[in-house]
Amino acid sequence: MEYNKVLPAAIMGKNPKRGEGMDEVKMMISCVVEKDNRKIVRVSFMRGSDYADGVLPDGMIEKSGGFSQEEVRKLENYLRTNRRDILRQAKEINPLRNWLGEWKGS
Repeated sequence: MEYNKVLPAAIMGKNPKRGEGMDEVKMMISCVVEKDNRKIVRVSFMRGSDYADGVLPDGMIEKSGGFSQEEVRKLENYLRTNRRDILRQAKEINPLRNWLGEWKGS
């Protein structure tokens, strides 16, 4: 996975367990991969030890831990709303370059 992004707190809204806004949530995007004759993109969300692993184009979270059900629903909504941009970014990821450790700007 390559593309790193920090989601704006407004996406997740207020969380009573964590105060006014949710802690910083980071998103990582895989390159486009083929699974069961379908092209998919894996998307991972991380917040401390909390995680949620989703897949596009479905826009579904497949596995999560630490996020509330409401937060998972919001992450799925984020995936669906931003599907086109996320898929575009995934197509730009060069897995061979990442595997060799050659990062942008090197």
